Amino acid sequence: MLSNTLKIKDLALSKKLPIRFSVQPGEHNTEYWRKSIEYHFIYFKQHLKSI
Repeated sequence: MLSNTLKIKDLALSKKLPIRFSVQPGEHNTEYWRKSIEYHFIYFKQHLKSI
């Protein structure tokens, strides 16, 4: 799955699309989401305001 994500990131960068990309260690399990969900909500809140 990560290799596909990296391919999409590279494609976006090659097309000069504005992207935000980060990789966190571990699986997408409950522990991951407890640590990460706040950042997802902050990101979407900031970007949905402009729509």
